[in-house]
Amino acid sequence: MVGIPLVTLVGGYVMREFRVLTIIATVIAFCVLAALALVIAMVISPGAVGVGGTHKDWFVYVTPEDMVEHSEHIVLARYLDEAIYEIPNPSQDYDVVQSNTDVYRQFEVVGSFKGSFEAGDTVYVGWSAGYTRAGPEPGRRQFIPRVVAPLAQGEIYGLFLNLQYSRSRHPDEPETRMWKTPDGLEVALVDGQGRFSFQTDQYYRNALKDMGLKPVAGSGAPFELTTHDVQRLVASGSDFSK
Repeated sequence: MVGIPLVTLVGGYVMREFRVLTIIATVIAFCVLAALALVIAMVISPGAVGVGGTHKDWFVYVTPEDMVEHSEHIVLARYLDEAIYEIPNPSQDYDVVQSNTDVYRQFEVVGSFKGSFEAGDTVYVGWSAGYTRAGPEPGRRQFIPRVVAPLAQGEIYGLFLNLQYSRSRHPDEPETRMWKTPDGLEVALVDGQGRFSFQTDQYYRNALKDMGLKPVAGSGAPFELTTHDVQRLVASGSDFSK
């Protein structure tokens, strides 16, 4: 057997080690560049990476300051009843969606923290219960449901309201405005100490998980809030620290 020169063995070993080190260095450099790009993105546009309460294409309220500041009306209201409506989609841009199904709920205001509503006023609030689209087979329709949190008749809830922009008028009463709660935060039960316990939908819960946030005990929101807190926030221009 012909022996392999020691120089050749050493040279081959060095070349293999050099290739391994080159690969490792390349991987490390890629990771460093990716981390640097993420930091730059967070500085330039925090919302683009799910920081600061922004999740994908919708704003997620994760602080009481933001929610109080951006709510046109904040009331305590007694749930009375509800009606379900299927509303044809008038838009030609989304002709696959043939209709929207909404739940319109009627409330009686018993107390107001912000806005023009007064005790005794009637408020209508709308929730999307799903939509109907063209099915995979010609002439067939497919209903895609969405879970709507159940409410107890006669119970008093905390409502943070803005206009229902997409369908802002009641189908049977065009002069009656429809209001909406913040996306994902449905309504809040208010206990004897004035503490808000929020009901949330799955989209909101997924968003909190993606942002590394957890709801506080007994509520679906990641923050504590009481009627006294709301009064302070409204009076101080949503400066929760005062």
